[in-house]
Amino acid sequence: KAAIARAALALIAAICAAAMPRGRALWLGSAILGALACVTFGWMGHGAATDGGGHALHLAADILHALAGAAWIGALAAFAMLAAPRDQGPERLSALASALQRFTPIGIALVAAIAATGLINAWYLTGANVAVALRDPYGQLLALKIALFGGMLALAALHRQRSVPALAARLEANLQGDALASLRRSLLGEALLGFAVLSVV
Repeated sequence: KAAIARAALALIAAICAAAMPRGRALWLGSAILGALACVTFGWMGHGAATDGGGHALHLAADILHALAGAAWIGALAAFAMLAAPRDQGPERLSALASALQRFTPIGIALVAAIAATGLINAWYLTGANVAVALRDPYGQLLALKIALFGGMLALAALHRQRSVPALAARLEANLQGDALASLRRSLLGEALLGFAVLSVV
C-alpha cells in the first residue's frame, strides 16, 4: 500500500510538472507531494516493523529521517543547478549568495534532525554495543553511511565558512572572473557524497 501511494504521488507530481506553469504554486505543490512520498518510506522500513512501546517513536524517527534527508539533498541539488552556469550576472550571483545564506539555519536544523533520528534508528537496530554492531554487515554499512555523512557535513561547513563569504566579497568588490568556482566544486563534492549515502542505504 505504501509503494502504491508513493507511486501515485510521484505520478501526480509528474503531471503537475508537465501541465502547470513554473512558479510558486508548482514549487509548493511539488514540495508537498514529495514530502508525502517520503513519508510512505516509513511504512516500508524498520520503524514500521518495530513491536511494543517503541513502535511509534521508531516509526516517527524513520519518517523524519527520510524527510530531513530528502530536503537536504533536494536543496543541495537545487543549489548545484543554480551554481552550474559559468556566465552569471551580478544580480543572479547576489540572489544565489543570499539564498545560500538564508538556507544556513534551515540546513543546520535538517542536519540536527538527520543526526538525532539516525541515533534513534541505530539504537533500535544495533543497540549500544558498537563493537558487536561493527561485526555485522548492516553495522559496517551503517558506519560507512555515517562516514559519508560526516564528509557532507565538512563540505557544508566549507560552504558556510569560506565559499559563500568569498562569493559575497567578490560581488561587493565587483571582481571579474568565475566567482562560483570554489562553491561549485564543494557543491559537486557534497552531491556525490549524498548520492553515495543513498547508494549505501
